[in-house]
Amino acid sequence: MKALLNLSILIALNCSAFCQWVKIYDFDYAEPEINDIEISIDETLYLAVKGFIHKSSTNGLSWESYPVGSNDIRSITFTGTDTGYALKALGDGVGIAFKTINSGDEWILITPSSEYWPENNDFFVFQNESIITVGGAAIGYIQAIDSNFENVDIIYPDITEFCYSSIDCRNYDTCICIVGDQFGFNDGSGSILFTENHGGEWTQKGIINEGRDVSIQPNGSIYALGYFQLLKSINNGESWSTLKMANESYNGEFRAMKFLNDSVGYLCEVFHSYDSVAIYRTENGGISWNITQFSELPTSVSAIDCIDPWICFFGTNAGEIFKTENGGTAIYNYNNDLLNNYFIYPNPASNTISINGNLNKVVKIETYNYQNQKVDLDFFNGLTDINKLSDGYYYTLLFTTDNVYYMKWIKV
Repeated sequence: MKALLNLSILIALNCSAFCQWVKIYDFDYAEPEINDIEISIDETLYLAVKGFIHKSSTNGLSWESYPVGSNDIRSITFTGTDTGYALKALGDGVGIAFKTINSGDEWILITPSSEYWPENNDFFVFQNESIITVGGAAIGYIQAIDSNFENVDIIYPDITEFCYSSIDCRNYDTCICIVGDQFGFNDGSGSILFTENHGGEWTQKGIINEGRDVSIQPNGSIYALGYFQLLKSINNGESWSTLKMANESYNGEFRAMKFLNDSVGYLCEVFHSYDSVAIYRTENGGISWNITQFSELPTSVSAIDCIDPWICFFGTNAGEIFKTENGGTAIYNYNNDLLNNYFIYPNPASNTISINGNLNKVVKIETYNYQNQKVDLDFFNGLTDINKLSDGYYYTLLFTTDNVYYMKWIKV
């Protein structure tokens, strides 16, 4: 592992800016720890921190700041370009979340008529109709409420002293949450819980050590991240395999993960013994991992999110923002479509799209929407029909005999 860390430092000093993570911004006020990063469908960035919600429409190069008092914002999510929610840590009698309906230009504190819980950690929004929140301290909880945070449908108190750190849902009925606390205040080993009736009942389907995050993929795969281990299930949680363990010798701790589709994902580890970090990238669903590269080596990482498999951002406990435009590696040429004579036209498009370039070298074509769900499109001689697709942003990956090309386009 020491060789790995030294290699990271060597890369940071000698690798060109194009081929790795580059620091693009540094918040210099007190307590700038970044709790969450959210990228909306129009590629606007939002940061959840203590006292502020930050917004960037310039890919992180500049930021607008929206004060939210002394509230510690734990999690933030957008259901489109306009409507978003920001969950705050403490249910102190004056609300547990902020809501915006104008793309984050104004945030309003919303108050539920329910019991208030401390350490509100994470939530999932169902098309602006219902929200499930998780958290707790001394008593863990899961509760379902409406989108205005007014009416509580379900309260699921856990009489253990643990809390819940993360939740993800496959649909309105099926959700998964894990015991733990990604903010490190109330860690412990506990359950991976499933519901199949929108939280009416919960069933234990696994054990996670100090849970950090959980993620459900379009193909049904489930990833559960703990302090020391990354777990995966391919059979709806009936069994779990360990994909990766943190480095115990160097006091390694997994802090965050992000899976973009059924193959590509990122995993962030902090080495406390060395004040150093590693970000790993997989292209085969976690079977193997490659360490990514930094222009300068950060000492922490607290949150990560991506626009697509190559453009990603991560934040640190010190308020720094890092960005990559090729997944943090020098393997692929990113988004150089015109130079390499591969591009999609027309763009925007309504009925059909075509790929321009040398199709004789193409071995595979994959298309994803901006929820990173794979879209079933068949290209014949570079042409495909998109009439059945919903309006919005898409990206197509073109695998050739010598490279992979990324092409972004819009259906209108």
